[in-house]
Amino acid sequence: SEREIEKMKATFLIWLLTGFVPLLAQNTPDSTAWYFPWVQRMEQTNSMQEYQTMRKEFEEKYRNRPLALLRLYALYEENLSKAYVRSIKSARSDKERREITEKYEFSSRGRWKDFVLTVADVASKIDTIPDVRLRNFARMMKESAERIRFYRRLRTVGAPDFQFTDLQGRVRHFSEFKGRFVLLFFWNRHSVPCMEELPYLKKAQQIYAGKLQVIGVYVSFLQDPMEKEIVQNLIKEMGLDWVHIFGPQSKALKKRFFILTFPTNLVFNPRGKLLNEPLDRRGELQSEKLLSTLKKYMNEQE
Repeated sequence: SEREIEKMKATFLIWLLTGFVPLLAQNTPDSTAWYFPWVQRMEQTNSMQEYQTMRKEFEEKYRNRPLALLRLYALYEENLSKAYVRSIKSARSDKERREITEKYEFSSRGRWKDFVLTVADVASKIDTIPDVRLRNFARMMKESAERIRFYRRLRTVGAPDFQFTDLQGRVRHFSEFKGRFVLLFFWNRHSVPCMEELPYLKKAQQIYAGKLQVIGVYVSFLQDPMEKEIVQNLIKEMGLDWVHIFGPQSKALKKRFFILTFPTNLVFNPRGKLLNEPLDRRGELQSEKLLSTLKKYMNEQE
């Protein structure tokens, strides 16, 4: 009957509103009503403690709405450094500023890594991300999370074995160097910091002969047919008496080890487990500090 049809229409409308409105809210642009209050709060917060509390609040509120949560994570990340600066500026004393720095400086305490892994996990639950900006944010977080997990495995499980051909044409395996400390050195001759590190690596190889094996991974950025000959001459002239990897296999290792900067030193203990952070912000494996850091690692493993 017409009455039953109208009743079915009404039921369908109610189902549509109650069942799909939350989903619609997740997929609407950033100008929606639910989003603006968070924008204002994050842009105005002068306390890092309050900013962190805000994150817990939106995580709890939107835990069942991954797309909305991802939008807020992107907003949170975008305003994080600004909130940190405002918090430092609003501190009433040097002591308070130091406390804020020690508590909330992400890179020194692993906070950023935990944040990236959390966001990547949320992003993996979303089938379709509607806008380019948010897709790029999700992709960046997923790639960063992959790198973080890889380096955590290097520390706990150890380095994966890989085969390569050295500059002398010999087929080698990374596993053959187990029993010694291994310093994997990613470099390029056009990088001034890389060239400055070579004498220190040479000295370390000499001092710790028998205990340390340096493996240089030369990553070329030029399509220069003379590049290999130039690098071989450089190695000979400087007396860089260690194992060298060159060519496409070097680029493959750069990708495999998620190398972002040059030079990058990765130090593995005799069991093949990574000892250092890949991004050496404190310069612990650079210049004069290289020898003392290697000595510390060796003493700790005894």
